[in-house]
Amino acid sequence: MRGDFLRYTSPIVSDGMITLLREDLVTMTINWQETLVEKPVTYTLNLNGRVILIENVPARVNEETGEQFFSPSIVERLQQTILDSNEPDRFIQVPVYDYSNSAA
Repeated sequence: MRGDFLRYTSPIVSDGMITLLREDLVTMTINWQETLVEKPVTYTLNLNGRVILIENVPARVNEETGEQFFSPSIVERLQQTILDSNEPDRFIQVPVYDYSNSAA
């Protein structure tokens, strides 16, 4: 190898295993296990400069990465909640910081 990044084709996922096929035809298999836990989360949306929070949204959360997954029916309900523009349950103040202005 010349120190280049290795190029892989699209991963093949089967029975919790990922197989990556390298262009030089060497295969590498990674044991891939995700643990998803059902729990309520706070959904955050920045819409036209307004920060919107929706609390207690049912989600599946990856224990390792924190990535959140929502069912199609939950996504539809989130969208409808935002589009309906009903009076929120409460308001909060949110401090805003500009990362580019923070000290190094």
